[in-house]
Amino acid sequence: LTRTQVTRGRARHAPGTVQRMPAPVRAQLDTRADYLAQMSLALMASGQPKEGEGFLLRAMDVADRKDTEEALGARLQVADLLMKQGDVRLAVSVYQKATATHPDSVIAWQGLVGAYASTGDQARALDAIRTMPRTAFDAAAKNAGFLEAAAAVYVADGQCRQAEGLLTRALSLHTAGREPTDSTELQLADVWMRQGRYDKARDGYRTVITRSTQSIDGWRGYVNALHQLGDRQTLVAEARRMPEAIRTKLGADIGVLMMLASAYSSAGEHDEPARLLRDARSRYRAKGQPPPADLDLQLAWATLASTKPDGVSEVLASLRDRSDLSQSQRTAVAVIRTTSLLRRGEADEP
Repeated sequence: LTRTQVTRGRARHAPGTVQRMPAPVRAQLDTRADYLAQMSLALMASGQPKEGEGFLLRAMDVADRKDTEEALGARLQVADLLMKQGDVRLAVSVYQKATATHPDSVIAWQGLVGAYASTGDQARALDAIRTMPRTAFDAAAKNAGFLEAAAAVYVADGQCRQAEGLLTRALSLHTAGREPTDSTELQLADVWMRQGRYDKARDGYRTVITRSTQSIDGWRGYVNALHQLGDRQTLVAEARRMPEAIRTKLGADIGVLMMLASAYSSAGEHDEPARLLRDARSRYRAKGQPPPADLDLQLAWATLASTKPDGVSEVLASLRDRSDLSQSQRTAVAVIRTTSLLRRGEADEP
C-alpha cells in the first residue's frame, strides 16, 4: 500500500499508513531497503526532511547487506528530490554510494556528475566522469543532457576539444529526436569563443538568433563574436535590426554597450555611442549606484566626438569627484580635459 501511495503521487498519505501497521509487520518492513527508501521519499515529499533523512540513512545501511534494483531506484528518486530541494550534500552521499555498489547504474553516475557540477566542484565532477565504467558512459552518452553537463565540466577544466566533441554528439541526438537545439548550440558557440574560433562562434550564435529572435544569450554572444572579429560594419547593421526587447535587456550589460559604442564610433556615427552610454549611466544612477569608471571615460570620449561636445564638461566633473580611479584612468581624464580645451579654443578662433 505504501509503495502504491508513493508511486501514484499520494506520498503524503504513506506516513499515516505506517502508523496503522501492526508492530510485527512494521518490524519486518524495517529490514527492507526498498520500503525504507520509499518511506524516505514519502516523508521528504510531504515536508518532513528530518524524518525522511532518518529513513534514507537506514535504507542505505540495510542496502549494504541486502539490496535490490527496486530499492536502488527508490533511493535515486530520493536523491533527485533532494537536488530539487537544494540538499546537494545528502544527494551526493546517495549517488556516491550508488555508484560504488552499482557501478553500471547510469542514473547514479548522471546524478553524481550533475550534483558535483551544480556546486561548482568541477574537479570531482571530472573525476566522476573519468571513473565511470565504459559501459555506463556509453549508455549515458545516449542522453543529450548528460553530454551537455559533461561538456560544461570539461570546459571548466580547459578541455575545450573534448567538450566540443560531446556537444556535437548532443546536437545529433537533439536533431534526431526533433528536439530544440538552442541551448546546446549556444553552449557549443561559447566553447568556440573560448578557443578563439570567433568565425565559427559567430555562425553558431547567428543560427540561434535567426531561429529564436528573442534569445538574449544568442544576441549577446553574437555581438561579442562580431566585436572580437573586428567586424564593426556588420555589428552596426545587426544592432539596427535587433528586437527592441533585446536592445532593452542588453542595455543593462555594460560590456555589450561598450562594444556597440565602439562599433558605432568606428563607423563614424558618434552621436549613437554617446546616447547608448548615457542611457547605461542613467540606469546605474536610477539604482543609486555609481557607474563603472570605464563607462564614464568612454562616455567622455564619445561625447567629445559627438555633435554636442559641450556635454563632456558634466562627465569630466563627475570623474573628477571620484576617488576610485586608477592612475591610468586619471591620466585618461587629464587627456580628455586637455583635448576638450584645445578643441574649444580652436572653435573660438576667428
